[in-house]
Amino acid sequence: MAKRQFELDETEIRQLRRGEQQTDSVAELKRLQAVRLYGSGSGMAQIRDMTGSAESSIREWVQDYKHEGLEGLRPHYERSAQNASKLTAAQRIDLCEQLHHYRPDQVLAPTLRLSQGQFWTVSDLHLALEAW
Repeated sequence: MAKRQFELDETEIRQLRRGEQQTDSVAELKRLQAVRLYGSGSGMAQIRDMTGSAESSIREWVQDYKHEGLEGLRPHYERSAQNASKLTAAQRIDLCEQLHHYRPDQVLAPTLRLSQGQFWTVSDLHLALEAW
């Protein structure tokens, strides 16, 4: 078996532990712990058991840490969701206001909506978005 090429020094271990204490993201915590354990010499099976993560994910996180440091372990879901959004920030704000002010039965004809009209459904929202 090949010797592990990745080892953390005490300063890096302290930084990872500090990151673990400060994060409020479960995904980031899992990544920080996996990298710290791997870099401290823990076995891959033990890390998989502790984090519930696949070996390929753990190796990927180690590479992310090598290349980008702590920043590489932060999840980037917010950016992904924002890029996938079809609405601008102003349109989202306007939509939220509309949804708080109106019910489906106030916006859609009974023949169009799929619900009773008291609560928003995805189908009703889709129809309202097209109308607005």
